[in-house]
Amino acid sequence: MAAVDEIYAYGVTDGDRHLRELFRTRKDGSSAIETIAKDVKWGAVTTDSTSIYWTEDVLAGSINRCPLAGCSGASEVVTGPLRSPSNLLIDGSDLYYVYEAKPYENSLAFCSLPACMPSLPLFEKLVTPSPLAMDDQYLYLATSEQDFRDSTSDFSAQIRRLPKPNRGQP
Repeated sequence: MAAVDEIYAYGVTDGDRHLRELFRTRKDGSSAIETIAKDVKWGAVTTDSTSIYWTEDVLAGSINRCPLAGCSGASEVVTGPLRSPSNLLIDGSDLYYVYEAKPYENSLAFCSLPACMPSLPLFEKLVTPSPLAMDDQYLYLATSEQDFRDSTSDFSAQIRRLPKPNRGQP
């Protein structure tokens, strides 16, 4: 996975799932590749104005972060443990993510940064870790459905539009 901000492009090295590194390089090609974190197990990557965030997409996973300049030691756990977190998206101080709430059942949740106290899921019973997108008012979630108990059942895919949560209202 990769992320881009005004100056840098970020990515995770290929290789052993448990021995990956998070790196960055200037978008204009004027710098060498810099390692930001060495404790990356897998993941989706996103940034805000101060930090880079990634998922530790394992059974007892987490969402981690470190300053954009890099981690001086171990990364900070933002929230976890979460079962197989994936698909990060930041909107202001809200961090949206998908995680496996139950075996083979994913949920969309969010938290407020920097503390990141998890909320109740915004959407549940996703078959796959669904891609996320957003605009000013809505979150967009690609979903798929199939009854795995019946191998002849139809498979369906949809794009769902969810209003962004407004925690300022009672």
